Amino acid sequence: MGWCDFHELRGGLFGSDYCLKKNDYIDSTTSKEYCRYDGKGCPIKEGSSSSGGCYLTTACVEHKGLADDCFELSTLRKFRDIYMKELPSGKEEVQEYYETAPRIVDAINSGNDSESVYETIYSNVIKPCVELIQEGKNEEAHVMYKEMVTELKSKYLL
Repeated sequence: MGWCDFHELRGGLFGSDYCLKKNDYIDSTTSKEYCRYDGKGCPIKEGSSSSGGCYLTTACVEHKGLADDCFELSTLRKFRDIYMKELPSGKEEVQEYYETAPRIVDAINSGNDSESVYETIYSNVIKPCVELIQEGKNEEAHVMYKEMVTELKSKYLL
C-alpha cells in the first residue's frame, strides 16, 4: 500500500497523521480511509482547493472572492475538526458530508443560478453559523449547517 503524497506522520512511529495539503492534523479515520491508498477519493486531496472537506463553504467563499484561509473557512474547519469529532455521531456526519457535498456543489454549478445560490447560502447560513460559533453557540451552528445540507440534498440530489 502506498501513502498519499500529502500524508506525513508527525511525532515518531506512533505519532499523529498530518495532511500537508490541509496544513493541519487529520483524524485517524480519514488517514485510514484515504491516505494509505494514495489519497484516491480523498476530499482533501481531490477538492477544488485545499478545502479540507468544506465543499459548500469553499464554493461560497470562492464565489465571494475570499481566500482559502479566510476567517469563515478557518472557523468552520476548526469547528468540524474540534467540535464535530467530539459528538457521538460527529465522524459519521462529517463522512456523509464528504460524500454528499461535492455532488451538491456539482449540481449547483450545473445550474444557471449558482451565483445566487452561493450568495444565499453564504448570507443565510455561513455567516450566521460563524457568528454562532463565535458566540459559543456550537449546537445551534451545527443544527443550522446540518439543516442547510439536508435541504440542499433534497433539492439537488433527490
